[in-house]
Amino acid sequence: MPRLTNVLSTGLLAVLGMAGLCQLAHAQTAAPAVRIAVVNVKQINDVYVKVEVGRDDTQEWARQQQDYLDELRNKYVYLGQDAFDEVVQILRQTRPLPAKSVKRERELRQVNDQNEERFLELQAKLDRTPQEQDEFNRLQASVEEREKQLKTIMVDLQKQLDARQQQVYDRVMSRVQEAITQVAAEGGFQLVLNKLVVVYGGDDITDAVLEKLTGKPAGGAIATPDTPEAETEEGQ
Repeated sequence: MPRLTNVLSTGLLAVLGMAGLCQLAHAQTAAPAVRIAVVNVKQINDVYVKVEVGRDDTQEWARQQQDYLDELRNKYVYLGQDAFDEVVQILRQTRPLPAKSVKRERELRQVNDQNEERFLELQAKLDRTPQEQDEFNRLQASVEEREKQLKTIMVDLQKQLDARQQQVYDRVMSRVQEAITQVAAEGGFQLVLNKLVVVYGGDDITDAVLEKLTGKPAGGAIATPDTPEAETEEGQ
């Protein structure tokens, strides 16, 4: 059975990369007074986005769901439809389980073990009677149905995981966008491009953006229209 996976979205690179190209083309026709900044999208992704996404409890949730699937498959796949549905509901309850649920789960596991033992016994028997063959076929069909049911459960859990990951990623990226906007406004920049698609030019505000996001110094300060460095550049 495939494992639940966690794939960190790389949309930041792709989307801002294309946006940078479009904005760069526009900037070439804009007035010379426009101040342009660049931001290293990959650095922000590596230093901040991945760290923040990793701090979320989504991975722990995914691990718990995988444990849930493994428990169903390893302990209850030989149950009939009704009994399997019952144990699915029991295992979804908040832990610790109520005493009544613990007792019922133990009973269902015993039924599963008995069915598994009988199935393996019949499977190893070459000269089955017609009645034994019918019993074996029923048990085998039941196991196959439980496997299909497990795949359906897994697909549903994967969808939930994808949605949770996207929510976390969107929340982090919203903070990144807000930080870039604030740093650009404070520095007097009218245009911010993805550094990865800029061949030459632009003031790098990556460190300032990271400092805004993390609250920790990340490098040198950027030039603003009021700083001597900026005045010198504009006078050249």
